[in-house]
Amino acid sequence: MVNQSNLLTSISTNQYFNKCNAQLQSIKDKLLIKSITNQVRDYLNKTAGFMVNHCIQNSIANLIVGYNPGIKQEINIGGRNNQNFVKFPFHSLRSNAF
Repeated sequence: MVNQSNLLTSISTNQYFNKCNAQLQSIKDKLLIKSITNQVRDYLNKTAGFMVNHCIQNSIANLIVGYNPGIKQEINIGGRNNQNFVKFPFHSLRSNAF
């Protein structure tokens, strides 16, 4: 026969572990998202700076950046490439360049 108090203690311990694990996972996810966001922002700032410096060094007076509102909706370059392309924040790059 199973001792009921030991079973309840086991369930209670398991629930507590799951609660602590969920809290830690949430913190970890937030830190990971923040880290990725900072890396993307850094890359965009460096790319925009590179474009502007290239224009200055080569005496290019006008930098033309196009705008195509449907560029991400109607793209078909393969499953993996679509995922990577659609995630890229083109608007942020345009904003940083000017």
